[in-house]
Order: sequence, then C-alpha cells, then structure tokens
Amino acid sequence: VEFLLKDFAACEDLLKAEVVIRESSRRVSDSDLGVALNFLGEQYYLSGRHAMAEPVYERAIEIRRLTYPRGHRLMGEMANRLAVIKSASGNYLESDPLFREALACLEETYGPEHPEVSRALNDLAESLFAQNKLEPARRLLERALNIQERSLRVNDARISRTRSNLAAVYVARGRYPEAVRLYEKDISLRQSQSLPDRTALATSRRTPRSDGVPPPPNDANSNGPLRS
Repeated sequence: VEFLLKDFAACEDLLKAEVVIRESSRRVSDSDLGVALNFLGEQYYLSGRHAMAEPVYERAIEIRRLTYPRGHRLMGEMANRLAVIKSASGNYLESDPLFREALACLEETYGPEHPEVSRALNDLAESLFAQNKLEPARRLLERALNIQERSLRVNDARISRTRSNLAAVYVARGRYPEAVRLYEKDISLRQSQSLPDRTALATSRRTPRSDGVPPPPNDANSNGPLRS
C-alpha cells in the first residue's frame, strides 16, 4: 500500500529490509530476491535517484536472467528501465543492447504489433537519435507509429509522442514537408483533444549536431515512466 501511495521514505525502508531478509534466508529462491531488488530499483527510479537505481537494476537483471524464462515480460520491462538510465547518462554501449533485449522480450510476450512493443521501439529510437543514428531511428519510429495508429485511439498521447519524434527525425534529415505534415497533425489533435505537448525530440530532447557528435544527454526522466 505504501508503495502504491508513493510514501517513498517508509516504502524504501521496507524494501531495503525485504532485500536483507531475502538475502539472508536460505529458504528464499533467487527469483524472490530478484523481485525484491526490482521493487527497490523502481523506488529509487521513481524518486529520481537514478544513480542508485542503476546497480540495483543490474543485480536484479542478472538474477532474473537465470531464473525467468527467455522473453519474460517483467524481464523486458526491467531491461528497458535500466536502458533508459544508461542512455540518459550517455552510456550507449550498454544501453542499446538492453533496449534491444527489452524489445525482444516484449515482442515475444505480446506479439510484434502490440502497443507495448511500440513504446519499446520509441525508447530505442530516442537513444539512436541522440547518437545521430537517424536512419535506424526513422525505421523504428515509422514502425511504432504504424502499430499505434492501428491499435490505439486517435487521441492517445503515445501516438503524439511517436509522431513528434518521427517529425524531428525528418527535420534532422532535411525531409521538411513530411515533418511539417506530422507536426500539423499532432498540433491539430492536441488542440482539439487538449493533449500535452509531445514535440519531444524537436524541442526538449537531444538534437543531433551537424558533425555527428551527440550533445550531452538529458536526465533519465526525459523518457518518462516505463509504464505509459
């Protein structure tokens, strides 16, 4: 209950105690310890302490790789959250394989056309965009938008995020007419439905430099919570 109510201080103490208990009990499986570590990492992440969340998630993932079946949904969610943290700190060498692992898990769990898959595609595309890898980012975003337009309501904010991100990629590639069409559609929908501004990559995300060197990353919160 305290976790759901986001009473962070009380919840954190309980989660730390839970980890200690599970580590010291010979009767508790490694899988249970992985669950406890995941919740503690989630607590750190939601309270903005991403540097503390990172090693906890890393340990939890190491355990879950040994105890969970390949392609498990929870494994995908945890890998994606850790990838967001690493990508925000510029550690793309480690973040991109984690994003791809998360994507593979979610595709295996839900199928290739599920909205959860489109979110993972978006997260990986944002990381690639920050590295000036525009063409693979474009392909991922076009696939994500195609999934979302077929499976979500037209006024869903997740579509707005993807459309704005794809438009930013088009701008970076000089495909201005296509970008304008996407921006105009997004703005029109937001004005009619009172959606939040989702022109993420174009305004507040990391814009590629002309020399191909990615600028400093934003905070991990720029990707938003894992569960949209």
